[in-house]
Amino acid sequence: MSEAYQLLDKVNLSDNAKSLRAAAVELMEKIASCKPTAQAATVKNIVKDAMEYIEENYHDVNMNVNSIAQNFNISSGHLSKIFKTQNGEILKDYIARVRLRHSEILLSTTDDKIDNIATSCGFTDSHTYRRTFKRYYGVTPGQYRSEVKQS
Repeated sequence: MSEAYQLLDKVNLSDNAKSLRAAAVELMEKIASCKPTAQAATVKNIVKDAMEYIEENYHDVNMNVNSIAQNFNISSGHLSKIFKTQNGEILKDYIARVRLRHSEILLSTTDDKIDNIATSCGFTDSHTYRRTFKRYYGVTPGQYRSEVKQS
């Protein structure tokens, strides 16, 4: 950024219109070249912060793409787009994976009822949880628990 300050000094020290214009153009080009880097850093920070937010709030049944976007003051469409661009994964699927990962731990370390595990991991109901679990793991939560207990 010190280069930008030097360019700003050039603008301030210009003694005629021609040198002022040249210095101003050079300064604007420098600023324009920095913008994509700043935007990329901001996008990465938003995605990183969203991932942390999901990890901390996975148990909240009201957490979804819209509520996360509201938390970061951006549209849900924009958040979904930048998340997919940065991670190669759909945000909704990431939320489900985080919830399922936490439910896996509970299935293998507790004897809690599957309905209780579903709600404690942020699923709205046990039917949605079972269906989602089977889609990702190929077995039901009950089958998974049985397999883990046998090994």
